[in-house]
Amino acid sequence: MSPQQDPHAFALEELTDAFVRQLAGRYRVRPQLPLTLNTRSQPEPDIAVAALPAIPPKDHPQSAFLIVEVSGEDSSRKD
Repeated sequence: MSPQQDPHAFALEELTDAFVRQLAGRYRVRPQLPLTLNTRSQPEPDIAVAALPAIPPKDHPQSAFLIVEVSGEDSSRKD
């Protein structure tokens, strides 16, 4: 994977901060961490909002309430 560009990193940092401030103690905010969707799929979205884990957590969450993938203006353009 290529390194994140500054706008992507800035957006991810700002979104993570905003979600943590709003959701702390009610949900877990997981920036760039795996979700175990099935035995062959563990995507790592830019941000996932999931249920609070058991303490201590045993596994990655198997679902999320919200998944955010940050995309740049030119990242999906094909010229």
